[in-house]
Amino acid sequence: MTKIICFVRAKNNIEARARVSASLSKVRGVGLASECNNSAAGSPVYISGNLVGCWAYSLDSEYFGFGPFVDLSEVTHIIHGAWPVNFSLGLKSFIPHCVCLQNLLKLALSSKYKVRFSFCSSTASVMDQDHGSQEKRTIMESISSNPKDADTKGYSQSKWVAESICAAAAAKRPGMVRVLRIGQLTGNTETGAWNVTDAWPRMLSTVEILGCLPRLEQPLNWLPLDVAAQAVVDVTLAESEGCAVYHLVNNSTRTTWEDLSRWIGELRNEAFEVVEPRVWLERLEWYEGEHPTKPLLGLWKAAFGKEAGTASGGPLFSTKAPERVSAAMREVKPMTEEHGKLIWKWLEDEPEKEKLRQACAKGEMTENQLWYAMAKFNPQEEKDESMEGSVAS
Repeated sequence: MTKIICFVRAKNNIEARARVSASLSKVRGVGLASECNNSAAGSPVYISGNLVGCWAYSLDSEYFGFGPFVDLSEVTHIIHGAWPVNFSLGLKSFIPHCVCLQNLLKLALSSKYKVRFSFCSSTASVMDQDHGSQEKRTIMESISSNPKDADTKGYSQSKWVAESICAAAAAKRPGMVRVLRIGQLTGNTETGAWNVTDAWPRMLSTVEILGCLPRLEQPLNWLPLDVAAQAVVDVTLAESEGCAVYHLVNNSTRTTWEDLSRWIGELRNEAFEVVEPRVWLERLEWYEGEHPTKPLLGLWKAAFGKEAGTASGGPLFSTKAPERVSAAMREVKPMTEEHGKLIWKWLEDEPEKEKLRQACAKGEMTENQLWYAMAKFNPQEEKDESMEGSVAS
């Protein structure tokens, strides 16, 4: 592999590079080198010896708006992981994203090489496969032929449609396409870094404004981000047949929401209540200020409003396919206390760290000053000079 191209939803390549850099900074504690961020809009950047280009793309343009900038016929591997996670949108709102998927598949079919294409789908595409049955069974790794296997949300239905598009492309070139149904993700096992816009981090953050968390019978069958990322790479590089389906999920139910609530209580300086979901929902609804969890009130009411304290862990998903090709998936474990506390510490510190990143972006502090300001959140870690050198090279 000689070149990596990151397609990013952005206005231009400079903004695309800035978004990639910001994401890397959150996960690794260091972004792209500053001279890379200030270079010409179309020029690539170097990361750890690999040629990496960050490109702003047009969602529904057949050639992604790139023109002659890059020879796309040289593509060998494609990982499509961009999809809006918005449970309030209807299916029609996802049409441009389905068109983008079709264009990427056309690109894969036109390459001079045997392209391996991985589409990051969701377990939501088949989450309702039991169709209301009380019998809990295992969902197998195969393409669904029944659109009712997805629930009524536009997001879930769009993933079902996307998988069908992938299956049609795979019929033209068997072994090219891999569909990766990814379950609920959680923080990185090394840093605790998570997506603060996910529903669960939003719920956890309400402890700061409401002084409480809901009491849920919820297994923490969550998959760490770094484990999922490694599994995506492993699956993409592996040989496959037909339109192969892989479930990247953690089926463990050993650790629960009650465990996580207890661990958070041990870390917080201020005590908080664990209340019935109905009480938590009422307090959130009555809260007069702005908070990112409030737009999800409908989602939480549907999940927890009728039967307080009850939350299904969902069906089981067969993971035989990824376990055959990925050591990361074979070694998936239940969430530990150390990991749970690491996640909470990261979520608790993230608002202050984001203020520092914004200050650096506005030129109010240098990147070196940002690094040392961030160091207080990880006092035991020393600056990794070797990593800094490789990123700047």
